[in-house]
Amino acid sequence: MGFAVSYRTTRPLAPAEADAIFKAADAANQGRSWLGCEPVSLFVDEDDGHLSGGSRLNLDAHWDHEADEPLPEGTLRDVIDILCRLGREYGVDWTLGHDHEPDVGCIRAGVCDERALAQIEALAELSESLGELGVDEEDVREPASGVPTPPQGPARAFTPTPIRSKDGRSGDSQPVPPRMLPSQADFCIVYPPRLQAFRDMQPYVDRWEEEFTFDYSFHPGFDGGGVLRFPLPESLKDLPSSLWLGTSYALNPPYGLVLGNRAGEALAHRVRRAVRGERPPGWAVKAGLAEAVPEMSVAVTAEHLGALGGQRILLVVPKMKRKSLSFLDHLPGWFATFGVLVEGPAPEVLPRLRGEMSDWFAEPSRPMFAFSVSGGQDDVGWQLAVACYVAQYWEIEARGLDSIHLLTDIEDRPNFRANWTSNK
Repeated sequence: MGFAVSYRTTRPLAPAEADAIFKAADAANQGRSWLGCEPVSLFVDEDDGHLSGGSRLNLDAHWDHEADEPLPEGTLRDVIDILCRLGREYGVDWTLGHDHEPDVGCIRAGVCDERALAQIEALAELSESLGELGVDEEDVREPASGVPTPPQGPARAFTPTPIRSKDGRSGDSQPVPPRMLPSQADFCIVYPPRLQAFRDMQPYVDRWEEEFTFDYSFHPGFDGGGVLRFPLPESLKDLPSSLWLGTSYALNPPYGLVLGNRAGEALAHRVRRAVRGERPPGWAVKAGLAEAVPEMSVAVTAEHLGALGGQRILLVVPKMKRKSLSFLDHLPGWFATFGVLVEGPAPEVLPRLRGEMSDWFAEPSRPMFAFSVSGGQDDVGWQLAVACYVAQYWEIEARGLDSIHLLTDIEDRPNFRANWTSNK
C-alpha cells in the first residue's frame, strides 16, 4: 500500500535545461536509502515539454528492510526539499498533487506553499503511523468473509473461461504461437477484484450487449471484476457511460507504466484500470459506511526483450531483502482463469536473462522468480491487463510483492523498467 505525490513544472523546458535538472535531481537523491519513499523521479512530457514525475510512499518498507540501514531514510519532506532546491537553482516552479487531490498547491521561487506542505506532511505522518500499526501483523492477510477461494496450485493443463463478445458468441482463448507478441491498437480496462461495485459483472455484460456497437470481449476474473477489451477510441472522452453503470470511477494506467519509451507510452495509454473517482474518508471506512478501496502499489509492466525470441517470461520480483513470497504456488491457477498457462518457477533466473536486466534494479542479483507463459489473447495489452488483475488480487492477499514484468519479443519494443531513474 502507498500514497503517491505528483509534481510538474509550470512551463516547458528546453532539452538542455531538462537534462541539467535530471542530473541535479539524481545527485540530490544520493545519500539516502529511499526505503519508505521513492526519490524524485522525472520525465519529459513529450506532448508539451513540461517535466513531470511522482514519488510513492511505501507503507510496507518497515516489514521488508533491516532497521540498521547505514543511510538515512528519504521522506516526502526530502522530496519537497529537493524540488524546492531545483526550483531555486534552475528557475522553475512546480505544481503539486497526490492520489486524493490532483492540485494541492505549488512551489514558487523555491518555496512550497503552506497548504501543500501541510497536506504532504500529513501524508508522511500517516505513513509512519500505518507502518507502526503493521509491524507485528502476520505476513499473510486473512481473506474477507464470503470471498470465494481463487484457483490454487499448479496449472499444467487448463480450461479457458469463455469470452463474452458483442455478437453473443463464446470462444476459448487459444494458445499463442511462440513468436513476437503483437502490440495491437485495442483498449483494455481492468476491473479490479474484491470491489463490491464489480463483484457481479453480469449486469455490466448485459448492458454492454445492448449498447455496444463495436466488437468487444470480456474475460471475468476469479474474484469479481475482469478484463474488458474493445477497439481503441479516439479519445477517452468517447468511452461509453455503460462502463460504470452510474458508479463514480475513473481510468488510470496500472502502477508501473511510467517513464516508458515512446512505445511504452502508447501501451500505457490503452491499458487502464478502474479506480474510484472519489476515495471515501477513513472515518467512513472504519464506521462501516463505505468500502475500503485498495491502492495499487505493485508495479506491472510489459518489457521488450528481443533476445528471448518467441519465449515469454513472467518475472515476479519480491521487495528488497525478501527471499520468498506467499501464494507463489497459486500463481498458475490465477492465470489459468484467463486461459493463460503459467509454468514454473524455474530453479533460478538464467544468467543471460539477468544480464539483459542489469540496469533494471539497484541490486540485479536480488531474488526473482521466472515463470514460462503461453496462451491467452494475442495482444500485449490484454496480457498486461491480466497481469495487472492478478497483481491487485495478490497485493490484497499478502505483502512483499514489488513488481511483475511480462518479458518477451514485443512489436514496437515498449520498455519501462530500464528508464526508472530510482533504480539506477
